[in-house]
Amino acid sequence: MRVLLAIIGIYQAANGIVMLIVPGFWYSAVPGVPDTGPANIHFIRDIGLAFLAAGAALLMASRRPDDGRLIAAATIFLGGHAICHLIEMAHGTTMGAAARDILLIVVPGLLPLAAFPARDQESEVMMFKRLLKQQLWKFENRYGYDTGYMRELVDTDEFGALKLALISPFTNERFSLPAAAYFTARITATRRADCGSCMKLVITLAREAGVELKAIEALLNGAAALLPDEMVLAERYARAVLDNDPELPDIIDACEQRWGKAGVAGLSAAVVSGQLYPTFKRGLGHGNACEPVLAWLKAEAAKDRPQHHAEAEFA
Repeated sequence: MRVLLAIIGIYQAANGIVMLIVPGFWYSAVPGVPDTGPANIHFIRDIGLAFLAAGAALLMASRRPDDGRLIAAATIFLGGHAICHLIEMAHGTTMGAAARDILLIVVPGLLPLAAFPARDQESEVMMFKRLLKQQLWKFENRYGYDTGYMRELVDTDEFGALKLALISPFTNERFSLPAAAYFTARITATRRADCGSCMKLVITLAREAGVELKAIEALLNGAAALLPDEMVLAERYARAVLDNDPELPDIIDACEQRWGKAGVAGLSAAVVSGQLYPTFKRGLGHGNACEPVLAWLKAEAAKDRPQHHAEAEFA
């Protein structure tokens, strides 16, 4: 569409320049014009100025397709001029004159209007992409999670990226399940997927939801004895789902007795969430292992532990 606007712009501007510089030549050279009466040089130059301005507007529009005002400014004159010729044709012209007017006046005058839908669609898509990326940047700045793979997906297919993002309200839904149980299942599933940045994000979300860091550390270190019963059960559930364990039905029954059917739905959503994004990232070539994050977690947990000092000299 940009090329089309440029071609029509050059055509209209060139016509205007000829009318301005050599109006007499234009009057005698354009078929049918001498039949309208004696040449009015001043009038020809006035019209030439309008053609030049319209052509310049279309040339600028070809370089700035987001600015529909340029197309509108050009087509106010060019479109009106084309409509006047259509009215004249309706009142009777020869076939040759009609074909000439359609080719040289009507089509170049009205065709730029076709750029409006294309321009608007392109502008809306770009605005939509910017909006999605702004939200991704906000999420990245808040949680320190690299959303580069999602921004790449926005550039590839913005609506596909939106559909992926719309999964989050479901996968983040706990269905009344306590935060500790939900994030235990989600962390277990994320670790199995072996994505370090995803693991760090889930740990950050868990801490934001009130799960203690020492409990998360114990979970990842396999120290079940240090975990509350609800986290032990949630971990068993996640492992059973991931392994398709024959004991899964019994574990589901135990979870349902503790948290109800809604709680089981929350555990299931947690496992799906823990697997979905890491698997998708790996498929795009953005996977990364969990080991560096586990080292980071140990360092963070060490900061939270109280420091033991030697007894004071005087008791």
